[in-house]
Amino acid sequence: MRRIGRTAILLLTFALTAGPQLTAEIRYYRSDQVGLELEPIARIRRDEFEYVLEVEKEERRAVKRLYRDDKEWKRWETLFDGQGLKTDIYEYRDGKLLLHTMYDAKGRVKTEEAYADGKLTERRLFAYSPRGLDYVDTLDSNGERLYTDEYFLAPTGRLRTIRRIYPDESMAVIHFTYGGGLLVYQWEYRDGRITDIRYNEDGTVAKREQRVKDRVEFVVEYAYDPSSGKLTSETETNLVDGTRIQRFYDDSGKVVREKQEGTELGQVEVVHTYLDGRKISTRKKSALGVEEWRYTYNADDSLAEVAYYRMGFLEMRTVYTDDDTWYEEIFREEELFLRVYYDHEKKIREEFIQEGNVVRTKNY
Repeated sequence: MRRIGRTAILLLTFALTAGPQLTAEIRYYRSDQVGLELEPIARIRRDEFEYVLEVEKEERRAVKRLYRDDKEWKRWETLFDGQGLKTDIYEYRDGKLLLHTMYDAKGRVKTEEAYADGKLTERRLFAYSPRGLDYVDTLDSNGERLYTDEYFLAPTGRLRTIRRIYPDESMAVIHFTYGGGLLVYQWEYRDGRITDIRYNEDGTVAKREQRVKDRVEFVVEYAYDPSSGKLTSETETNLVDGTRIQRFYDDSGKVVREKQEGTELGQVEVVHTYLDGRKISTRKKSALGVEEWRYTYNADDSLAEVAYYRMGFLEMRTVYTDDDTWYEEIFREEELFLRVYYDHEKKIREEFIQEGNVVRTKNY
């Protein structure tokens, strides 16, 4: 056996030990729909909670994955430079990029890019003064300016006013009023309409009013659970047409029941039913009788079908074949007699059906 020289041993040792052997650190937390780290949990307990946050950290990259019912729903990928400063955050939902945020060397937001279906829709450019954020330009996907938001701060550094200026020089204004260190009142102006928003001591919205000059048009009042602080109901009153709508919420923030008064259909009651976080039915009772919409979903949680029943009888079914294509089936006495196909909101074909067979076709 040949003797290995000292130099060879040193080179081998260096090759095996040079550079840190990095492995990602992964932790799990009980979470909510926002993605907060509510409680550390063991990996084996992931199926015990509706929302679970997985946090993976490396030297120059961190990934947060929010699982809903054990399926990835949201994801945030954060990148760092060699000094550990944050440079980029990519936010995804259902695997699709929603937002790309870029930071400057001072850790401030420099640029935001918003996406829909993988395509850039808006770009926001941030500008700063010695006091803080000065203005933000929002551009469309072609680089044309949509509007500019100007920020005005109080001497204490607290945000006082936001003024949005459009290319035609029209503007919208939001003004904030504080009391005892808390936001107590918000005033908004746009297109001749003024919205007043009043806050509770815990920061939740208590009341919202919309008016034109001195005439109040809409009033919305909110109620919360005193122990959890979660929204339980809201009452919307339209003083123009005299209608009133009450909405009731469950613990997850979903509307489960509605009561409508003063409508053309008289008093209307609506009940929404959910299963595993997805709406499976909406039942409506009014002067027209009882109507019901039943929803079914694909394995990826996308909507597959909506069936409409009136007085217990199936009248229409909408079947989604793709994101932009679907067809509608119309029933008469629960017998299919018409199928209509759509592509990107445009009707492309009608099929007239008798005893389950297509007897006539009309193309558009």
